[in-house]
Amino acid sequence: MARRVAQYIDYDAHDSSTFYALGHVDSVDFDNDGAIEWETAMGGVATQAYGVVVPSGSVTFRPTAATFLALCLRSGWTSNPTSLIIRVGTDSEAYQHDEAYCQSLSLKGSVNSHLSATMSWLAITPDAIAVPTFTAYDTVAPFAWHQGVCTVNGSALSMQDFSIDLSHNLQAHTSLDSKSAASQRICDEITAHNMELAFTCTVHVPPGISAIENWGDAASVVSYASLAFTNTASTTLTMALTNLGLKSWKYTGTKSDGVASWSLNFIGKTNATCLAIS
Repeated sequence: MARRVAQYIDYDAHDSSTFYALGHVDSVDFDNDGAIEWETAMGGVATQAYGVVVPSGSVTFRPTAATFLALCLRSGWTSNPTSLIIRVGTDSEAYQHDEAYCQSLSLKGSVNSHLSATMSWLAITPDAIAVPTFTAYDTVAPFAWHQGVCTVNGSALSMQDFSIDLSHNLQAHTSLDSKSAASQRICDEITAHNMELAFTCTVHVPPGISAIENWGDAASVVSYASLAFTNTASTTLTMALTNLGLKSWKYTGTKSDGVASWSLNFIGKTNATCLAIS
């Protein structure tokens, strides 16, 4: 008889012993990249060159609250993302990445869909652990497209979709110092470098409004966006984007009712606080 295998993922913010669910999880990757190369000498003799092992992973999920997303941010160039413990497993085995830091966070939303998030991380301490009592599956309703209010540059434009891509540009390091057994090639430090953000959205503009076309007349456009969701559990999620520069705005057509469609692309100011989640 086949045994049913349940899969789990939860996290701890490294400041308590309580683990939490992320939301409605769609997929999880748990990796260890060893960067092996072959070096060839005279006579065709090849030997392996062992690289630094960098534990990493990613998870795609539909959020039900702001807590985990907010932990993926940092306040500026001199700060680091929050250190996390991330556990994954089944009924019979479990693995853990300790001292895990957010490498990137992507948020996407569109008409007819739920809010979707993908977070990737790098970690310092990977371990196979005894199977814990994982946090129960999240049953709170995720945020749906019709529960949001969006504004761009002060105008309540009819946003059809959006994507936010944040990168902390983490780098993993190690040294020639003595290492402990079974972890000699594991990275022992992760540093955060330039913080970069990109924001893209598609908006509909009713007939008679020419604000978007006129943006090109200004020396600079002070741009910001606000996205606020309240799900059926009365949980509020607000994303505020500031310090944005308008990179491009592309006209993509007009419908029979005269509504024009535009694709707007913004780039956040490097190392500035461009995204706040609460």
